[in-house]
Amino acid sequence: MTRILAAVWGFCVPIIMTTLGFRYAAMMLCGFAFISWLIGVIGAPKTEGKTLKQIEIERYGHEVK
Repeated sequence: MTRILAAVWGFCVPIIMTTLGFRYAAMMLCGFAFISWLIGVIGAPKTEGKTLKQIEIERYGHEVK
């Protein structure tokens, strides 16, 4: 999904820049980056202070080998 959206964005950027200008394209990119950050902050699991083994057991029910 990410690769497809990145390809679509890469195809659309030149079109956006020629029709609407660099400033608008840059504002859209910053907006998408902010939305991505917000989703990451809200949806990220709470793993502070845990070891990798603890995270693996919590997530998969056993240690991944």
